[in-house]
Formats: sequence, structure tokens, C-alpha cells
Amino acid sequence: MTLDLATLDAVRRPIKEARGLPNACYTDDEMFARERELIFKRTWSAVALGQDVPAPGDARPIEVLGMPLLLLRDGDGAVRVFHNVCRHRGMQLVTTAGNVGRVLRCPYHAWCYGLDGQLRSTPNVGGPGVHEHPAIRPGELALQAVRSHVRVSESPGHRLRKVLARDFSKSRPVIPESPGQHHGAI
Repeated sequence: MTLDLATLDAVRRPIKEARGLPNACYTDDEMFARERELIFKRTWSAVALGQDVPAPGDARPIEVLGMPLLLLRDGDGAVRVFHNVCRHRGMQLVTTAGNVGRVLRCPYHAWCYGLDGQLRSTPNVGGPGVHEHPAIRPGELALQAVRSHVRVSESPGHRLRKVLARDFSKSRPVIPESPGQHHGAI
């Protein structure tokens, strides 16, 4: 779908004269693909609330721009975001929200990751009963972290909001604080 300048000009007029975007802007796959590339992949986007994972070990699978991500509360209480994919065979690690305890276990070959994303064990990787292999270096096979930022917003008369944002561009500056707002591990 292409938008001509006259259509865009009509959207930007004063409110009493303005027209909305064509319906296709909200339903067209091509338009959504362009928005993903030109807007959402280039800047910070709110993707979840900290309250979605209230306790250590709580994990929630989310999808952002077609990528399976995992929202996780680690043992220290910090919110983390990883690609929700095992580094061994690409299996999705968590499919339903819940508490995973102290480790994430891949449902395919049972590789285990700590809540910090580090690979902790590789059962039978060297054969039955052999849990090591020279080609497998656990320190190099941690879960892929997604650049994320937690922002806490306090407003008079409103609950504390902990909003998790992500940035796939890897180039956006950290979100600056403003009065009544804090960021960091929560």
C-alpha cells in the first residue's frame, strides 16, 4: 500500500478539517511491515509491565515484532528479557507463563539455563551419562539477552507502574529519567 501526499496532508490538518488514515493503514500487512522496519525497530517500545513477572523465577513468553521473547524475574529480583530460544536446537524454552523455579529447562534436550541466562547444564551432550563435550563451551552459549530498560513511573493518585521497554536497534540512548520516574532493576 502506498500513501499519496494528499492523503497525508489531510491527516495533518487542524482537527476540524482533518481526516483519518485509510483503514488499510491498520490492516495491511505491507504497511505493518514498513512500520516495523521504519518505526518499531528503530526506537524504544513498551512491551510489558514489571508486574507481569512479580516473583523470582516468574517467566512470561511474549512476542514482539514476530520474535519470541522471554520476560523473566531473576533471583535478585531484576527483570530480564531474553530471546525465548534454546541455543542448542532452537526450541522455544517457555510456552506458557508461570514460575520456572531456579532454572529454565529446554523441553527438547533438557539443556538448563540459570535465571541470569547462563547455560548451567547440558545433559547427555557427550552421549548417555556424559554431560560435557569439548565442542560445547557453556560460557559461550548463554541465552541471547535483549537490550531492555525498566522504567518506574509514579503519578499522584496512580499505582507505581514498572514498564519494560526494548530496543532492537542497539543504538538508541538509554531512556532518560524525568521527575517522579526512576529506572533500573526493580
